Amino acid sequence: MSADAAARAALYQCLKPDACPVKNPGKFCSSCRMKALRADPEMEAKRVATFRARFADAEFKAKHCAASAERLAKWRATEEGSTFVNANSRANLVLANSPENTEKRIRNIRVALMGWCPEDRWDEYRKMARTMPAPEARRIIEADLAAKERARLKALSPFERDMERIAKGARIVEQFTPRKADHAFSIIGSSMA
Repeated sequence: MSADAAARAALYQCLKPDACPVKNPGKFCSSCRMKALRADPEMEAKRVATFRARFADAEFKAKHCAASAERLAKWRATEEGSTFVNANSRANLVLANSPENTEKRIRNIRVALMGWCPEDRWDEYRKMARTMPAPEARRIIEADLAAKERARLKALSPFERDMERIAKGARIVEQFTPRKADHAFSIIGSSMA
């Protein structure tokens, strides 16, 4: 067997023999076969040439288009098809691309990417990221935020800090006070009084 023939034979082996639904591992499932055929340049060229030649015939093209339109109409009549068509109608696509929805989509992307940064500091971060590496700009802003938070907490009284923790969901628990021993002596025998 030549090297070219061995390479072509390797193309037609199942890509996932353990997970392949075909019982005989020497053969391969239809999806693996189609991937192999599409990967073979000679076979792909033949397929494209055949496709173009058949569609050059006006009668075949009209028959094929009519059959496709009929299948599409049957699918649209099903519940799945009508739901898909209604969800992806031109009116819905225009509504989805409205300026308000575009703004909302951009804002959601920004929140996902820059959730660590308060919204009022986004512009500052973007300006800093243009003049220095983005991780360094982030580190600077995070350090500034941490310093401001420490200063804010330092200005609060202990009671106000506790109330803030409770508002954030901290639980109130009874403070632990160890019990006094019931006996008046220790383990080594001396008096504890």
